[in-house]
Amino acid sequence: MSGPLPTWLAPIARLGECVYRAEVARRNARYDRGIGVTHLPVPVISVGNLSVGGTGKTPMALRLLGALTDAGRRPALAMRGYAKPRGVQHSDEELQYRNAFPRLTIVAQPDRLAGLRPLLAKPPADGGPDVVVLDDGFQHRSIARGLDIVMIDAERSPFTDRCLPAGWLREPVSSLRRAHAVVINGLETTAVGSIAEACQKANPSLLVARATRRWTSLIDEDDARRAPHTLRGARVLAMLAIGHPGQVVAQLRALGASHVQLVAERDHHPWTETDLARASRTALTERCDAILTTEKDWTKLAALAPPTIGRRPPILRPVLALEGDGAFERLLARAKSV
Repeated sequence: MSGPLPTWLAPIARLGECVYRAEVARRNARYDRGIGVTHLPVPVISVGNLSVGGTGKTPMALRLLGALTDAGRRPALAMRGYAKPRGVQHSDEELQYRNAFPRLTIVAQPDRLAGLRPLLAKPPADGGPDVVVLDDGFQHRSIARGLDIVMIDAERSPFTDRCLPAGWLREPVSSLRRAHAVVINGLETTAVGSIAEACQKANPSLLVARATRRWTSLIDEDDARRAPHTLRGARVLAMLAIGHPGQVVAQLRALGASHVQLVAERDHHPWTETDLARASRTALTERCDAILTTEKDWTKLAALAPPTIGRRPPILRPVLALEGDGAFERLLARAKSV
């Protein structure tokens, strides 16, 4: 995500926003009447968001898949499958899911309904999936769902934002009327309470939960693990191509890193050998003790040849655990029983 629009572009962006909101309203009105909506033979759980950029939907989907699997369910994941790394069969997010759940059935294609149809031809009694999880599914309304979860970044309230292209909202906050639950995700801030209150006002029947992403360990290039507290006092270069890199920087500072140098690219950026060499040189110049990246970024960086610039700091990636309050646990229980 880039910064705010130049002042001279603001009137054009607001005009574009009016056109965009009208189209979103027209599209949602059709779905509200049931036009173009398909009901699958198994329950569907959607994890999505209102905003462009990272809100924690992938950690939430991973937590849901783990909870469903632990409960003896057989979930299938349906995702768009965009942003495939160069020369790699699967997208970065798909690889992240496959690494976490090697036996998980994944449909990764833009037309998720078409991909699910042959999969669901086999009924659950014969070993087919008994629940579908939609990754980034809030706007994908052609598939009916029994549980619609919306992720909100605790540091970026949608209630103070505008719709595209004037802001970062995919649709207005009034769309929360059709959601079943909201998870406000991120480190505790003074804004969390006001976001929760605004969500409840938008939809009084919403289950409003709070969650944070805790780093349980750090994995190095040899897949060895170390404790997160080893970054206390360290100088770190954060190499990130995710929707909201600020969350990772905030976590590093919360762990006590003495210096954080950020190298950020657009979400799903296809890292190259040149990128890695440049980041490594910066890390050496800044006397960094480590280069930190995400699991999603590592699916691309791992395939690159080491830069030929001499010694560089080790590349670490955090292992995340999404932990929440009582409402979050009730949401997981509800998901397991859909």
